[in-house]
Amino acid sequence: MAFLGPILPALSAITTIAGGAVGAIGAIQAGNAAKADAEFRAKQMEQRANEERAVGQRQMFERRREGELQQSRLRALAGAASGDTTDTGVLNLGGDIEQRSEYQALTELYKGENAARGYMDAAAGARASGAAAQQGSYWKAAGSILESGSSLFKKYNSPYEKTPRLY
Repeated sequence: MAFLGPILPALSAITTIAGGAVGAIGAIQAGNAAKADAEFRAKQMEQRANEERAVGQRQMFERRREGELQQSRLRALAGAASGDTTDTGVLNLGGDIEQRSEYQALTELYKGENAARGYMDAAAGARASGAAAQQGSYWKAAGSILESGSSLFKKYNSPYEKTPRLY
């Protein structure tokens, strides 16, 4: 076993350095995985935002169609009742129906856009979180490397002993 005496300090140094390197690589990989996960979630949220916009648009078109059907029914009833579809009361009622249906249509469009903006904000937040995790992993990796160097410095540069202990 005496022949291992000079080799043990070198092996100790190598394992300390290797441990620091492995820790640094692991930290960076964890940060990259966190960023990739955040990007995936952000893309899902953007897709959901586009779906919400589409739903809002479809609802808007449906409200307008319903308003047109109500207008048509009003004209049919007015024509059947008196034959005069240009009566002031009929025209006023038709205008009210048109305004109300347009208001409802624009409300549906707004609701879809508002939901979409919420998902887009969440996507931006996910991306920022992923970028922060990745940046943090770089700092953690640097800390791991510095910790390994510090450990080596403490071990081999003791002010009390000039030679490393072998026991």
